[in-house]
Amino acid sequence: MDNNRKNQYQGIFLDSWHPFLWIASLIFLVYSATLFFNIVYLDDNVLVVEHYFFNKDIFRKLHSVIFINIGRGLSVDVPDLLSAIAAGNIEYAVLDVFEEEPLPANSPLWLNPKVFVTPHHSGITDFEDIKDSFTEVYSALKEGKSSRLFVDRIQGY
Repeated sequence: MDNNRKNQYQGIFLDSWHPFLWIASLIFLVYSATLFFNIVYLDDNVLVVEHYFFNKDIFRKLHSVIFINIGRGLSVDVPDLLSAIAAGNIEYAVLDVFEEEPLPANSPLWLNPKVFVTPHHSGITDFEDIKDSFTEVYSALKEGKSSRLFVDRIQGY
């Protein structure tokens, strides 16, 4: 793609469009994808998407995807998500953020074998930390062992 066309393409999606249209375009593009990421944010000053934007209307258009939520908990309607998992629209859900944190012990998400809860935490992380953590988790999974980095469903983190 020549530079003029590339810049024009980028300008359409990044400079000219309202953020909602940009997000809607991305959603349209991933309906046939295997992985479906929620990376949107909610802010008191800027409403990028409405609460429970990811609901039955979105989920019913998906087919056997893995839904990954690293955006905001308020953007996902959990009962609709669980219904979409039961219906097969979502094969698995990997969830890092929730409407209520920490995730309550009585949440049905803990008991669903197709839901993976990750420990929501952040901080300054360098590449070596990421590499070491990934290597530890991968090795433990491959060898069928436990890891200090796994979520303990009994403790809730």
